Amino acid sequence: MTTLGVLLDNHYGHLASIIERVWQQANVFVDLEREGVQIVKLAEVLPHDTNDRTLWKFCQDQHCLLVTDDRSGRDPDGLQCVIDECAQLDSLPVLTPGNRERVLKDSEYQRCVCLSIADVIVDVIWFGKFLGEGRVFLPLPQYLSP
Repeated sequence: MTTLGVLLDNHYGHLASIIERVWQQANVFVDLEREGVQIVKLAEVLPHDTNDRTLWKFCQDQHCLLVTDDRSGRDPDGLQCVIDECAQLDSLPVLTPGNRERVLKDSEYQRCVCLSIADVIVDVIWFGKFLGEGRVFLPLPQYLSP
């Protein structure tokens, strides 16, 4: 597997510094950095109004895990329709936090989402897990409180 990146959609750009801090505290930052993992905000690489089809293709071509919501709903060029139509067995998943409001305001939830992103990266790079799944909801079950 080629080096992965993490592409944060416009609603999640604030997570870039939080991800780095959480990964450093969890001692995974150095390992992911050694693997060449970079965190990029959508606005740094594509226009704000990029449609979902173009964005999904960009992420697949550039080996980026996209962190986003559904974006355009069930529009024919909406993200879920694009995933349903274009995903292959080796396609990278889209990472979707289950609760956008909590990602904005709840530091423990942010930590769980950030650690989940790290887990997905490791599982994709080293084990090929999550490929072809289309979408992975965050946080992963092991980070959810009983």
